[in-house]
Amino acid sequence: MPRARCGNVRVNWRSSTGRGMASTVSKGERTRERILRAAEGTFARMGYASATLREVAGVAGIRQPGIYNYFRTKSELYKAVLHRMLHPLLSVLEEIQRLPPQDRTKSTTKLVDLLIANRNISSLLVRAFLSTNRTERDIAVKWTMKVMAVSPKRRRSARSGSVTEALRDMAVLNTWLGYFWTAPIVETLTGRRITDRSLLEAQKDLLVFMNTQLRFPGGA
Repeated sequence: MPRARCGNVRVNWRSSTGRGMASTVSKGERTRERILRAAEGTFARMGYASATLREVAGVAGIRQPGIYNYFRTKSELYKAVLHRMLHPLLSVLEEIQRLPPQDRTKSTTKLVDLLIANRNISSLLVRAFLSTNRTERDIAVKWTMKVMAVSPKRRRSARSGSVTEALRDMAVLNTWLGYFWTAPIVETLTGRRITDRSLLEAQKDLLVFMNTQLRFPGGA
């Protein structure tokens, strides 16, 4: 299966294409993977509330009742989609934390590489955070907190209840996701695609600065 290269860390990344799957995978597993790919794109494009299982089935090329052989409800399918998208990210961050400190200096930049590998992550999460649907929002928040919990800084601020540290983390998260969901604006202002190497390097430098230098005056 495809691999995303993240510095000294590699991660198996199957959520965007599903290509490279072993020929020994059963027909049922291939169908499940096709449903997940279809659901990922549908949820990212339409949001949880507007997306229907009929729409997902149509994109996957199966009849709607076929989905129930793998997922009992839309919320169960949504949870599986987030797991499929974000678990590789979680694995990469855990591996980064096991690296020597000197190799973690710019670990934040690996998040940019992962979002380039799967652009649906930012669209789906931003939709979920802004959603009035509690199921969608709660599932997305739960997964995001799992990812953030990998960071030692986040663990410290969670224990201390620091408001400024929480706001700092949110600023970094917004910078990370915002580069991708505001892509049309970035591309209009710069005249370049967001995959342009110089833009990506500038985005990575900004994330490093915010992750290491951003401080809020006062606060508790």
